[in-house]
Amino acid sequence: METYLADEKFYDFSVAAAKLYKTILEDTINATGGFLIFTDFVNTDNNYRYMLILTINNKDGYLISEDDLTLEDIKNLDLSRVDVACMINLSTWQAIEQGSDTESKTYLSFVRGNKSVSYYFMTFIDCDNKTTNTESSKRLTRALEAYSNNKGHDRKTKIQVRNTVYDYCSERMKRKEEIQLSAISALLDPENINDFLEFAASEEYGVSETIKGDPAQLKRMKYIMYKGANYSIEFDGDLIGTDIIYNKQKNELTFKKLPDELVKQIPN
Repeated sequence: METYLADEKFYDFSVAAAKLYKTILEDTINATGGFLIFTDFVNTDNNYRYMLILTINNKDGYLISEDDLTLEDIKNLDLSRVDVACMINLSTWQAIEQGSDTESKTYLSFVRGNKSVSYYFMTFIDCDNKTTNTESSKRLTRALEAYSNNKGHDRKTKIQVRNTVYDYCSERMKRKEEIQLSAISALLDPENINDFLEFAASEEYGVSETIKGDPAQLKRMKYIMYKGANYSIEFDGDLIGTDIIYNKQKNELTFKKLPDELVKQIPN
């Protein structure tokens, strides 16, 4: 990529990258492969430059012969559905590499496709998934908050949305399975299963179709509520570790930086 951006020889880059992909496929058992496509383009809305890399496969189909009306087997490309794909923000990547952007932590997002992102595809684009777990989880949390605001959810609905998504993510992480953006979208709106998916995967939020969640980040999504016989309590999980300290060993919950309105109600 560095060489390509320096000399702008797209053909040479695509050939070299395809050869690399081939060597990785040869060392991978049960790799499906496919037709590899590279696209270099500029998004005129934000003037960022991107590299889209995707694979597509032939699709089995049928054709009715005009002569004798018999069915014939054919293969075609279903361009409306890709297998696996990723989007690289070249502008952000260059800025990070050159040191002019010290805030951004990721320039890569996976595009929704037919399949989960294969390990060999991630190896091909040199993606260390562990380094993106935290950023991907942050993006999901931000997208979820923005989605609720965009939908005009009231406080009760916002809490329900956050806890529903957290419970799903938590269960997936316990089973050591990847979080699927499409599954979250279906949970949030069963009648319009792609609504949140399209919102979160948009350029503004760039949430990948598959996420290997960061528990430390995603637990902040949880809204804690408890009502006992003598007291009730509720707070945003994002406060744990800052204004609220939880000591699991001692079974203690400590509140810090109490607001004046609360302090005034506590007898001396």
